[in-house]
Amino acid sequence: MNGKQLFQKILPLYMAFLGLFISNAWANPMNTPNSRAPQPITVMPITILPSNEPPDWRDFRTLSAHPNGEEIFFVECHKDLPENCRVLRLHLKTSALSYYALPKGYAHLEAYLSPSGKKLAMVRVSQQVTSIHENLERKEIAIMNSDGSGLEVLPLASGPKTMPKFNANDDRLAFWRSKPRKPGSKTLAADYDVYEYDFKTGKEYAFGASYRFFQGGEIHYLLGGDELLVKADVPLAEEGRLGMNTQDYRKRYSNYIFRLKRGQTDWVAPLFADESFEGLWQPALGRDGELVFDATPPKVGSTSIYRHKTSGGFLKWSRGEGKGSTWDVFGTAALSYSALVGNQLIGIFSNYAAQGDQSLKRFLTLDMQSGEWRAMNIPPLSTAKALPVSMK
Repeated sequence: MNGKQLFQKILPLYMAFLGLFISNAWANPMNTPNSRAPQPITVMPITILPSNEPPDWRDFRTLSAHPNGEEIFFVECHKDLPENCRVLRLHLKTSALSYYALPKGYAHLEAYLSPSGKKLAMVRVSQQVTSIHENLERKEIAIMNSDGSGLEVLPLASGPKTMPKFNANDDRLAFWRSKPRKPGSKTLAADYDVYEYDFKTGKEYAFGASYRFFQGGEIHYLLGGDELLVKADVPLAEEGRLGMNTQDYRKRYSNYIFRLKRGQTDWVAPLFADESFEGLWQPALGRDGELVFDATPPKVGSTSIYRHKTSGGFLKWSRGEGKGSTWDVFGTAALSYSALVGNQLIGIFSNYAAQGDQSLKRFLTLDMQSGEWRAMNIPPLSTAKALPVSMK
């Protein structure tokens, strides 16, 4: 088995650590205490519009939207691609699809557009892999201008990295890095903390205290650039401080969206800890500062889309139940990645019948004004035009 074949075999394992939803952040969302009476939820009407086109099941990963509202950026992987994965750019009005002709020998697993629309941050790994653990340690973060110029690899410490996100000024980059895998551990990586790279000084540093999150997901800079909104699984350091095990922590806090301040060292609890949600995932921020996320109501097996208003309270769009639901009509299950384009939520949803195959996904959109759910098919990879890439 050569390096490329081995890489293709282990590639899906990398994505188990991403909990990715992608969008741009310009403003500070909620100013919500972590302990308070539950906020009101307004149920919005929905319409599910079937499509005559066949399902577009492909291996889509990561998603972000240009601030002009006309383009989205995402990654698609396929075993027949020489580079395994391609960073794609789709014009929403014309359906013109293009890809960045990035250097050979690397698979670019993640790609995120900056809030300004001027920069792209990517996570890449060498295709000349010798072992999955070595390749995790050698993950790199590369950046370039969104026109394909100025490609460079940041001089960062080794270790598994994910979710690199620019701030509003494109002069700082936040990302997750985990500690090396412990001998005998069943997990490939754990103990994730947020780090930041300062382009003015050329230095990286811990964003705040080491909370040792079990997994790290979405990262969004908030207004002012001194705070982050992050999606993350159980902070292992807090378990010890609170005298809880992981099961107890998850019973107390079923929501995993946190607000972190630069240099913060005190205890951190999830946002909306006292709201009526069994789970809260995949946060996205609109330009108006409102937070949109996927969550499961208590004692209900299906997830819904929620929008937390800056004035307080939530708006809720369900995905329906049983026959006629998005599960039934579109065959989709969990929301994996998403982006906000005005009042439209664009999401990448996993395959409901995939039986654990996390690589099969398709696009759906939710118009949060009309309440319409629609399928969104992406042009074939074979139609994508190459965009030239140049080194810095």
